[in-house]
Amino acid sequence: MNLNQSKFWSAFISRDDLEQFKVDALLLFALQLRFGVDDIFTIATNSLTEGSDDKKADMVYIDTDSGYAVIAQTYLSSNPSNNEAPANKASDLNTAVSWLLNRPLNELPIAIKSHAEGLRRAIQDKEITTLYIWYVHNLPESKNVQEELKTVEHTAQSAVDRRFPNSEIADIQALEVGINTLEEWYTSVSTPILVAESFKMPINGGYKESTADWQAYVTTIPAKWLYESFCKYKTKLFSANVRDYLGSRDIDVNINSGIKNTAKEDPSHFWVYNNGITALVHEFEEIKENNKLFITFKGISIVNGAQTTGAVGSLANHPAENAMLSVRFIT
Repeated sequence: MNLNQSKFWSAFISRDDLEQFKVDALLLFALQLRFGVDDIFTIATNSLTEGSDDKKADMVYIDTDSGYAVIAQTYLSSNPSNNEAPANKASDLNTAVSWLLNRPLNELPIAIKSHAEGLRRAIQDKEITTLYIWYVHNLPESKNVQEELKTVEHTAQSAVDRRFPNSEIADIQALEVGINTLEEWYTSVSTPILVAESFKMPINGGYKESTADWQAYVTTIPAKWLYESFCKYKTKLFSANVRDYLGSRDIDVNINSGIKNTAKEDPSHFWVYNNGITALVHEFEEIKENNKLFITFKGISIVNGAQTTGAVGSLANHPAENAMLSVRFIT
């Protein structure tokens, strides 16, 4: 991917409010894309390290409410035609992790001492379950950097196991956040409908509702279509939904298991027992061809009915032809 053609880069360079943070601006931008943080200026004040003696840690961000922390190093290339970021900058994160988690606090330079204290306290108090270690840059991801980050991940895991044996940290991820990752994160927040294909299916009828702000089409579709769509797109179908499919357990009181059982054992009553789905689409149209009625629509993200979709999609085989469900397509 060419940096100047990427959508995230255009958005980033337009952020005049981040210019004051210089090379660290990309770190803050990445943090906003990934976690949707709001007050980026307070975060910058509290999380960016200061001074030259930062022991290779440019940022230590701690979110105890969400249970994660981010240790990050950044690199901003002035030559976007370079194929990869320097791998030695990734290996610098070994230094950052070691100082932040291992060294005695009285030996730490002022630039990172308060950050190390806060991070260690959060781990000791069992407020952190995931530790992210990022190498953020504006070049393509590379195998060389990823190999270095595997060592960083091992260093962090060893430090946590040795210094905090009773911690709640269940996941340590060392991640290269280059232009491909940043573009993916930007797309996920700027384009809520990730499944962008066009669809056409026969229907028996339907009706429209609308206001000045939205239009909707209500109809009935085969559960088989939902099954096939989930098998193809997985959780991309829920890109505008804050909750994905939660899974099914084979117990009678579980709703998802009940959905699956109805689809398998009593498909003719599926429409009656199920509330159906609501989906955002870019556009829709009711059309007639050869005396048959069709609904066509472009793009889809299911915002209500993720459990129904996941339950139907996880069936061993597609549901029967007479398993139908109601749907609202909304623009």
